[in-house]
Amino acid sequence: MTTSLGVVLFALAVGYFGKIEALLTNYYNAISNSDYSSSEGSFSAPYSLIQLSVSFDIILWIASIAVAAFAIYVLVVSHKTTRIRNVS
Repeated sequence: MTTSLGVVLFALAVGYFGKIEALLTNYYNAISNSDYSSSEGSFSAPYSLIQLSVSFDIILWIASIAVAAFAIYVLVVSHKTTRIRNVS
C-alpha cells in the first residue's frame, strides 16, 4: 500500500514538473520571439496543471488523515497497556 502510494505520488510529481517545464519553455521561447509582446501578468497555468497539483494535494491530505488516525490508535492502545502494567 505504501509503495503504491509513493509510486502514484512520484508519477504525479514528475508529470507536474514536466508539464510546468514545458509550459515555461514555450512561454520563454514565445517571449524571445520578436513579434510577441506580452507581459508576465497575462501568464496563467492551464487546467491540466491545476488538476495535477490538486490531485497530488488531495492524495497527500488523505494520507495525512490515515497517519493521524493511526497515531491516535497507537496512543489509545499504548495508554491502555500502561494502565494494565500499573495495576499489576
